[in-house]
Amino acid sequence: VVDDAQIFSDSEIAQMKERIKKIQDESGFDLVVFTDTSSYGLSHGVYAADFHQFNGYGFGDDYSGTVLLICMEEGNRGWWTAATGKCQEIYTESVINKIDDHLEPYMIKGKYGQGVLSYLDDIYKLYKLPSWYPKDTENFVPFRAVNKAHCVDEIGVFTREEQAEIERQAAEISAKYGTDFVVLTTDETIRNGRMADFARDFIKYCGYGEGEKGDACVLCLKVNDRGSWASMISSISGDERKCYREKNLTNVLGHIKKKLLKDRHYEATIKALSIADKMYRTGRVWHEIHFIWPIWFCLLLGLIVASNAVSKVTDKMSALKFLKKPSLYYVEDSFRLTSSKNTFVKEYSTTQVIEVSSSTSHRSSYSSSSHRSSYSSHYRSSGGRSYSGGGRRF
Repeated sequence: VVDDAQIFSDSEIAQMKERIKKIQDESGFDLVVFTDTSSYGLSHGVYAADFHQFNGYGFGDDYSGTVLLICMEEGNRGWWTAATGKCQEIYTESVINKIDDHLEPYMIKGKYGQGVLSYLDDIYKLYKLPSWYPKDTENFVPFRAVNKAHCVDEIGVFTREEQAEIERQAAEISAKYGTDFVVLTTDETIRNGRMADFARDFIKYCGYGEGEKGDACVLCLKVNDRGSWASMISSISGDERKCYREKNLTNVLGHIKKKLLKDRHYEATIKALSIADKMYRTGRVWHEIHFIWPIWFCLLLGLIVASNAVSKVTDKMSALKFLKKPSLYYVEDSFRLTSSKNTFVKEYSTTQVIEVSSSTSHRSSYSSSSHRSSYSSHYRSSGGRSYSGGGRRF
């Protein structure tokens, strides 16, 4: 912790160091928090990367690690996370936005120490992988597990009875259609911001899949204090098994959306299993609206009424008819004849000038939209090292 801007208390710095040490020991990645009163004319991204490189931070031959820069320069306040080495690919745009969403309220309120402690908690979750995730992914050898569970409730969403019923129904679908159909629950994992990637890793690293092509399908439920989400992912494409077309998988989720919004996770899962069975059997899942016949009836009725109304309006808007009596074209006390023309609705136009301001920086720029981070998947420090990262102003 390098607090050159002096915005942390001694107790906050002590807590930060303790948490950073825990992250370093468990992840094998370096981490530093740095504050300054100026970026000295550099963009926050480049200044953070330069600080990291020129001060010798990073673990291993590729200097894996991150730096959080907080710049307190008047008119240039902001923060930036710069990552390099093995950490670089972890910090996707989705990850940066989620981390910054949590950090921003603290920065705006001036609670910098509390904000960084919350940030470090997010980084700990970011680096912490599930127990089934291999430490060395590059040398991972694919395998087929035996006695596979078809309901993997990692966060205790279901009761024992509910879990047993889900396991029974998912196992029946798997045996009937020659696949591994699995229900997986998880909480928010910032590193795996995309549930689809998380589910695919689960299939791969836990040995799921049936047949020569490794057929598997996962219904993944992510549940936390901010709500519930669902994703449905297959290990093979819709070309290899037609029922796995993206439209079908999306429609299954559409049928359980309302129940998930009400946190009725068990009912949503049971319904998904029922629809999945039809998907395998018929090869197709209709969108939920196809089963709501009153809506179709109302739409048809509305179409008839609208057609009637448009017809009457069209009649009223027809062009004026010409009259052949010459006296109607004569203007009193004048030797000139008036001209004849059709009458239309008047047309008005206006122009508004909108000023657009733009700014550029060295391989990075700040977004003008609120609640979105500036992000760069690949930029270089002044010393030439590659970094990824992002941040916001406040």
